[in-house]
Amino acid sequence: MSFILPGMLGVVGSPIFTDKYSAALDGTNQYLQISGLDPSVDIGTGNYTINMWVFVETGATESFPYFMAFGDGTDYQAIGLTDKSTDDYDLRIMNRFNATYSQDVIGTRDISAGNWYMLTIRRYSSLLWGLINGVEKLSLSGTNVTSNDFGASSDFRFGYNSGTSADRFLEGRFSQIAFWDTGVSTAGLLELYNSGTPKDPRTNGTSYTQSSNLKGFWSIEENTGTTTSDLTIYANNGTFPNGLTWSATAP
Repeated sequence: MSFILPGMLGVVGSPIFTDKYSAALDGTNQYLQISGLDPSVDIGTGNYTINMWVFVETGATESFPYFMAFGDGTDYQAIGLTDKSTDDYDLRIMNRFNATYSQDVIGTRDISAGNWYMLTIRRYSSLLWGLINGVEKLSLSGTNVTSNDFGASSDFRFGYNSGTSADRFLEGRFSQIAFWDTGVSTAGLLELYNSGTPKDPRTNGTSYTQSSNLKGFWSIEENTGTTTSDLTIYANNGTFPNGLTWSATAP
């Protein structure tokens, strides 16, 4: 049976999220900050997954932009780009714990400006994973990865990372950020990707069955102001401290 709900279009059990807007960041000082997580959302050293739809602007000047960093500004785990060649980039994931830094770089320039991608960073099975469109591309291992402790005082920084010597701001767009306190299965992420037509993480599908673990979902659909609402029960809204431009483009 088909149904239609606000922001959703599809069939029962596997709704498609109909998105109209995204947040455009200028690459200078704009970013999304989500801090002060609900005390019940305490990842600690456990598993988690952060999923986001991203778009890098053609001609962006930053060669090493960050998409997201999770932590306290000193210890963090992050996903971003490196080794820019014209408008093509390598994906990288990073871990910093107790002043020790490690990263993994894909080396195949799978990210091209001017396109939407679903990117995922996931701590699961003692590894930190980086995925593009639901496909595993990168992984980091070691005790520094599994010992990195993310409590309720940790925050998310989308579009830059204050824990680096250079902020590395993103010139691009964000849409549909989701956060789970578990490692979402690769099959589940592929179902959410849905060949480039995003599905709503608030409802289980066939392979995606972790909606009860969803601890934050920011659709970034407001098209006004400098705040984006968390659509889960935790209501942990995000802010753009230095503004943004609302874009009428979305995945």
